[in-house]
Amino acid sequence: MLMLRLFTVKSFRIEEGVIFISDETPSELKSQFLDSGLILDITDKSFEEIFSTLESQVFLFMVDVTCTRSYLGLLNSLSLALDMIYLTLSYETTEFPYRFFIHNTENEEVECLSAFIKYLKVENYIILSSSNQLDQIISESLIRITQEHLYSHITYPEGLTQSVAENIVGRMIKAKGIKALIIIDSSDSLQTIEKAMQTKNYIKSGTIVIYSTRSFSSINTNGTLKLKEYMSENAENKYELIFYSLINRLAKVQNYIQTTLKSSLNKENLKISLSAIYNEDILYTITNVKNGKNVPVGKIIKKTLETKNIEFLVNITDEIYYPGNITEITSMKTKIVISIANGTHDPYNSINFPGFAYMYLGASYAVSRSNLYNEIPNFYIELFPTDCGIFWYDPFWYQNCYKPILDSMGIAILTSFYGNAIQGNIFTLRTLSRVIPQISPLGVDPALDNKKLYPELVKLETALKNYIYSKITTIMSLGYTDIIYIASNETEQLKQKSELSKTIIISSGMKIVNDNDHMYIKYNYTRTDFEYYADFFYYIKNTRCTVFFLSIFSNDMIIEALYDVGLRKGDFFFIFTNNVVRDLDGVEETYAIKRKELAEGCLILSYKEYVGDLGQKIQNELSQRFGDINYMCMTYDTVSVVKEAVKYLLSIGEDYENYDKLMNAIRKNKFEGCLGNVYFDKEENTRASSQFLVQQIVYNTTTKIFETIDISYLDRFSSQIFTLLNPYVWPTDSAPPNYRPYNPCPFDNYQIKSSSKGKEALYIFSSFFVILCLFSCIYTYFRSQKHINPITDKQIISLDDYAFFLYFPLQFFQIIAMGPDQDAYKHFVKNFQTVFSFDFNLYFNFTFGKFWFLFYGVFGFTIFWIIECLVYWTRLGRSMKKLWWTSTFAEISRVIVIFGGHIGFMPIISMLMNIYICINSIGDNLTDTYLKQDCKTICYKDNHKTMLVLSTIVLLLFIPLAVYYRSLWENEQETLHIKTKTSYFLLLSLSQVILAVLNKTLKIYNQNIHGIVCCCIIIAMIIITILLKPYNYMRATISQCISLVTSLCAILTATIFRNFSNINIWIFVEVFSIIIVLIIGVLIMKRFPQLLISEKGVDISTLFLFQFCKNYKRYIKDPKSLKVSNNDEKYKMIESSKSP
Repeated sequence: MLMLRLFTVKSFRIEEGVIFISDETPSELKSQFLDSGLILDITDKSFEEIFSTLESQVFLFMVDVTCTRSYLGLLNSLSLALDMIYLTLSYETTEFPYRFFIHNTENEEVECLSAFIKYLKVENYIILSSSNQLDQIISESLIRITQEHLYSHITYPEGLTQSVAENIVGRMIKAKGIKALIIIDSSDSLQTIEKAMQTKNYIKSGTIVIYSTRSFSSINTNGTLKLKEYMSENAENKYELIFYSLINRLAKVQNYIQTTLKSSLNKENLKISLSAIYNEDILYTITNVKNGKNVPVGKIIKKTLETKNIEFLVNITDEIYYPGNITEITSMKTKIVISIANGTHDPYNSINFPGFAYMYLGASYAVSRSNLYNEIPNFYIELFPTDCGIFWYDPFWYQNCYKPILDSMGIAILTSFYGNAIQGNIFTLRTLSRVIPQISPLGVDPALDNKKLYPELVKLETALKNYIYSKITTIMSLGYTDIIYIASNETEQLKQKSELSKTIIISSGMKIVNDNDHMYIKYNYTRTDFEYYADFFYYIKNTRCTVFFLSIFSNDMIIEALYDVGLRKGDFFFIFTNNVVRDLDGVEETYAIKRKELAEGCLILSYKEYVGDLGQKIQNELSQRFGDINYMCMTYDTVSVVKEAVKYLLSIGEDYENYDKLMNAIRKNKFEGCLGNVYFDKEENTRASSQFLVQQIVYNTTTKIFETIDISYLDRFSSQIFTLLNPYVWPTDSAPPNYRPYNPCPFDNYQIKSSSKGKEALYIFSSFFVILCLFSCIYTYFRSQKHINPITDKQIISLDDYAFFLYFPLQFFQIIAMGPDQDAYKHFVKNFQTVFSFDFNLYFNFTFGKFWFLFYGVFGFTIFWIIECLVYWTRLGRSMKKLWWTSTFAEISRVIVIFGGHIGFMPIISMLMNIYICINSIGDNLTDTYLKQDCKTICYKDNHKTMLVLSTIVLLLFIPLAVYYRSLWENEQETLHIKTKTSYFLLLSLSQVILAVLNKTLKIYNQNIHGIVCCCIIIAMIIITILLKPYNYMRATISQCISLVTSLCAILTATIFRNFSNINIWIFVEVFSIIIVLIIGVLIMKRFPQLLISEKGVDISTLFLFQFCKNYKRYIKDPKSLKVSNNDEKYKMIESSKSP
């Protein structure tokens, strides 16, 4: 025994002391003192017996190792009687001048522990002590000193079982998140406690464990700290510890006598020295377990100040390494590590995609927010980033990526967004025997829904079938019944997904338009495959269905292909599964244009985020920190899933690091998160219920970028499925129809563009005909009779007079037909007013064959009219009237000439001018234009060119003839009393040609301007009518004014109200104004005498037969019924005047 030998050399020997033992002294302890001067068993011995034994011998000190306090009184008496100090194992609080302790006192141990705790700045700790009396005394004393920083005191019985120890460590310490633990244990139970800490994985990086123990059954765990009595650090058991402590005391005494007292060794000096070293001494050595060995790193010194106060100083002489091989502890809270797959690279760094990492900022915020609000008391969460893959899985890469970080991954992983990467994480961690719960914001792979195949996974997305049902529900809510379905079926998994989608679509009542041969496309289709699939996409286009359901990898490539085959805005309706707005940019402009064209107006069905008060609060907080916060709510709740499960386990004292318990808590737990109520399906890995947000892609004309607007919330399991937020905003002002209208044209609508050359040609022809009419009017003016005789006496009104007055209402309809579109009449009488204008193409809007049928009819009639006109006004016409068998034909010709030249003047010109309306084109040349009424007819070539030439010739003949002979027809009506001034007829003809031309030119450009110009022309005609008084009968002039003013009211109202949405106001104003004009006109008319009167009893049918029948005498009635028989001579005179 090195210490003993050293002690002996210095002439202070253990033989100079007497050792007291008892029947409670262990034999192992007795063996430590075999070299002592005297070992005396004082069991059952009296004072006298012991005194008599000792008084005859010379000893310097006594040592009490009886291991019981029952002999302290006896020893006190002996020490007084023998004037000899004694050192004892038993602790006594009362003071006695001859009694000293072998070990440091309980009070000294408490003060040293307190000083060390303060030095380490431990603010929240648990005292764990055995039920041993000494341990309890020390624990209670320490509590009194450091109560403000104490979390709890746990006492365990000596001889506790392993299960009890694990329950204590797991439920009462680890579950509370306390990182600092003070263990005070002198019993043999310490090893059980340490095994429990290992089992429960309590001692980890950042934990502080301090032992104050005289037990030698402990396990040396790296990073733990121990207080050992000075100079007894090498003791291998508690008996050696006692002996070493005694020798330590004696050695210090001898040193004090020699160096301080500088005297010889005797009883008095021994007593003085022991008193001195107890006031100022090195009490403990601080050891730090490094590599399984206790390494001294400092001392705790007791020092008495001049003020007689005692302080305990901690002197650290070497670096302290805590568990985890760290030298500094920054937080006394327990760290919960959660891995997060927020990397940006795929295997071998083949792809760099920062999108998912940005979305996972929501998870980072959830962690910082949880820590800020101390949502898990005594714990804080820390994310451990990984970057092993985001889209696809490579086993070799994944294993090499995960191996170095396995021990740092924590209790769970916020796994990838995408299916293959999620599978890669699962398979790799299984291979590396590191199975932990995995939480995905999405998953995007229905195969991962299988709970049996992937028990360690949960996803915040709903089951695929629920998502598809929600999509179809949204589509059907817009009234669509038919759909185009495009999917991939290259693998068994894709086939299952495809069949699921088809089944849901059909079971919902929708019809899939395309057949099976045109339903499937390769999963990874790219734009380089377009040529191979061109026929496929043309087939899709030719179905004319606008509603799509796409189930392939790259929807944007399909959109580009549909654009390439001719689909444009309004031809494509699709519900995207994510925020596609960010994909509309970031590509070459050539491709971005295609995507934007078709994507505008489409919908986005995404998971409704930020639900409830908590969700709204988080949304506001995230919006202040980030721009785009889509999917951040879902990533936020990936943290919430783990956090809430941990909180639940901590509340019941379970181990949150136990995979089975944590996974079970995750699956069964229900909590309110950013997404609202979050809980998982019992049979699958998906969220049990989800709400969806319906958004629409719109183009902001101010910012020139695409945005989304929230349209509605969708909850299929709610009593109200849709909660509307905003109205739809369609790029074509209305929702796309289920089917595109049939396009009979040999080209697509998107190819159509305005043709400046076609318009120039139209303007040239129009100007030419106006000039032609003008010259015809001038010529006619100088060749015609300008004087008319007014009607001064009452005359019997004839059928011709009735026909004359009929023209005024017909003129009203003809004029308004040339003006802006009369939406009021279209709404009220379905545009029937245009029938009375005799411009039937305006009413029926004939196209293609029907247009040509009507055009050829008018064209033929015009040619016939020209011939009839030429015949009627020549000698041949007059000869025909003389013959009985041709007189009827002559009368019919007269009616045709009158009708065509007067009433049909404007409709014929309007109809024939349609041949010049080639204002749109599919190219840059004039010969690339097409006829407005027949897009199959290419202008200025082939048949159109022929008809254009012929129509021009016909109009060259018709306009001059109609203008010239229009003023002469009144003179041909023997029974017509009303006459018109030639100058007025010419102005009326010119204004009608101008109106017809404006209808074909200016109206196409701008209906408002067109309406204003038409109003100006009509106002001019009203003024001219009032000034010229063009008729020889004042009531006819007033009727003309009424016709023109009502036309003005109708056109002016249409011009003003066409930009207003309320058609009812339009109708009311127009009808009211016309009625007012009619009432005023009638009142004015009554002020003038009625000079044309009808005889009583004469009906229109009789007048008609009398007018047009040669043998009128056959129809002369009784004078009482028809008083015209006496006019026989008059009509004979009229007929004779027709003879040459």
